[in-house]
Amino acid sequence: MALTPVARRSVADQLFEQLLDGILSGELAAGSSLPPERELAAQAGVNRQAVREALQRLRQMDLVEIVHGGG
Repeated sequence: MALTPVARRSVADQLFEQLLDGILSGELAAGSSLPPERELAAQAGVNRQAVREALQRLRQMDLVEIVHGGG
């Protein structure tokens, strides 16, 4: 029996893809604010570090602006 490689995706990767899809589809409107990290983590059932990693990737693509303490 031949095995094929198993795709491993981190929690942050999966969250990044969900947020990216929301942005590109227009579900998350340009200029609108995302919920705070704590709320995103609770909604997705992940830790805040995964949320931070996903948001940093979106920031690197210039799709979000991160404002500390300002929402």
